[in-house]
Amino acid sequence: MENNYLKGTVIIVEDDMLLAIVEERIVEKIGFKVVAKASSGEDAIKKIKEHQPDVVLMDVSINGDIDGIEVVSRIRSFSTVPVIYISGNSDNKHIVRAKKNRVCRLPR
Repeated sequence: MENNYLKGTVIIVEDDMLLAIVEERIVEKIGFKVVAKASSGEDAIKKIKEHQPDVVLMDVSINGDIDGIEVVSRIRSFSTVPVIYISGNSDNKHIVRAKKNRVCRLPR
């Protein structure tokens, strides 16, 4: 999508391809450009290094040996890119782990 009002670039990390397509459409509709998608943690790290996006949409449960929270922990060694966690699971264990990566949680 070409847009003169481009707000920035996004990488989507999502292992459900249908959800990745929906997320991409939403992101582009609000004026961002999706520069890459990844379905595993390892691939996400590689693409974040390569593209240096303005924002990352990160599913917590993804394919591979590391989950989305661990991906963010690892990318913090080379980037301060804002990350928006996306998850159907909001248990306290995940929230505590995510907070260690310098994130904020929107009030309900």
